[in-house]
Amino acid sequence: FCGRADRSSQGFKPVGTKTRIDLIAQIAQSYIDKEEFSNIEWCIQHRDTILDVGCIGYADIQNQSPLPKQPIYRIYSMTKPVVA
Repeated sequence: FCGRADRSSQGFKPVGTKTRIDLIAQIAQSYIDKEEFSNIEWCIQHRDTILDVGCIGYADIQNQSPLPKQPIYRIYSMTKPVVA
């Protein structure tokens, strides 16, 4: 289980309200709980500022294997992440 990145020691300071940033993790967790996705990883950036970074889930749901530190994802349609 990966969780949220703590980047405070690297000078990373989340921007925006804590409620909105926590909402991202809550929504992602709901998809994991419903087993719609095995894992979700996100990085929210506005211009040159990283607002939030995190990931939730497993590499393998059945065995609850954790994700590696730098997972490799296979994306089959590049239009989805570009549009999102």
